Amino acid sequence: MIVDFHSHIFPDKIAEKAVQTMQQNTGFPINMIPTESSLTESMKKSTEKDGNGIDLSILLPVCTNPEKCWSLNEFARGINEKYASIPADSKEPRLLSFGAIHPAMGDLRNAIYRIKEMGFKGIKLHPDNQNTFFDDENYIKIIQYAEENDLITVVHSGYDGTDFHEIRCTPFRILNVLKKIQPKKLIMAHMGANYMWYDVEQTICGKGLYFDTAFVNKRISTEQMMRLIEKNGPEKILFGSDSPWDDQSEDMDFIKNLPLSGGDRKLILGDNAVKLLGL
Repeated sequence: MIVDFHSHIFPDKIAEKAVQTMQQNTGFPINMIPTESSLTESMKKSTEKDGNGIDLSILLPVCTNPEKCWSLNEFARGINEKYASIPADSKEPRLLSFGAIHPAMGDLRNAIYRIKEMGFKGIKLHPDNQNTFFDDENYIKIIQYAEENDLITVVHSGYDGTDFHEIRCTPFRILNVLKKIQPKKLIMAHMGANYMWYDVEQTICGKGLYFDTAFVNKRISTEQMMRLIEKNGPEKILFGSDSPWDDQSEDMDFIKNLPLSGGDRKLILGDNAVKLLGL
């Protein structure tokens, strides 16, 4: 099974407007309008070359307004209920959404418990979009509570495109968090910290964190990518595309073409994700 651990969609009625806003805020081009149907079509396209494409995409909703988190979670739960009936061995593309949370929600312990009760396997944090530094006490509480409830936490890390001069999640802030807690299911997106890979190599590799490969294709050298994989361990790397920002097929081929052993490539493309998700 190949799992894209980092993708995004929006409800059909707001997807196009959301794309326009994201492009204005970041300056990065969007690969496609991020709807449920466009993502599943992208997954089908990934099978065209050799028949071995993306079977499951993990959706990572980002809550930028604490008052809207629960409506976002209801949309995400609807996606999960729809795809839960598709057998695991089916050739149909499947989606699985994580839950959304915001550090300013109030009773964070209860929020995490509610997310768990809604059936989600994890949450997504985005320090830049949520205007909160990663080593903020509320983020530390969220991660702790998530760990207590056996939930995975995925965090945007490094450069976001919205404010290069104030990156709210850097390798050094990640180290600050690790001095206080030792999470087992914490994923730092973008190979530890987007565009900050030298610092990642020197500081947080080998610290028990997972990295995903989202948005690194065409931006990182093969040599540095291989060093990061070796230093952090291939068993702690998860394939991700960051669709719609990147093309799923191209990012999958990037991993397939790295000079990895067959076993390590299989771990990164899906086996690590299957184990972490408990599938």
